Amino acid sequence: MTFRRLLAIALLSLACTGPDAAPKASQSVARFSVAENATSLASKPGGTFELHVTAAIDSGWHVYSLTQKSGGPVPLSISVAPTEVFTLDGAPKGPQPTVKVDPTFGMDTETYDGTPLFIVPVRIGTSAPSGVHTLDVTVRSQTCSDWLCLDPKTTRLTVPVTVAAR
Repeated sequence: MTFRRLLAIALLSLACTGPDAAPKASQSVARFSVAENATSLASKPGGTFELHVTAAIDSGWHVYSLTQKSGGPVPLSISVAPTEVFTLDGAPKGPQPTVKVDPTFGMDTETYDGTPLFIVPVRIGTSAPSGVHTLDVTVRSQTCSDWLCLDPKTTRLTVPVTVAAR
């Protein structure tokens, strides 16, 4: 009788955790992209512009905020690879996160879901040559549902930006 019970539990577990229970490694439940054509954000050397990065987060999932406190989940981070042409010009900003106590982490967590928009301030170097340049943006996030957290993921975005003549 014990063997039959164990077999029933094992079969029930397999049915509940079948192939569609969690996203596959190749799937993403949070996708990041540039919200507008950055080539229209042309600025002169020494100038600044705001890059808009959007997230598309599947229903039932969330990412942790830019301001998530340490000691728990991995907070969202958005960075610009510093070059002679582009540098980050301040901290990226996002919408007001949802704050709630997460019993898994034993702390308040700050999350975004849906399609949040993030503003990334970028400065163009004073000696940047005019023309189209590639801006490299890195987004790091951890995505969780109410029952599962995925490993942190790094997304790289490349954006063509026009630097105007002085």
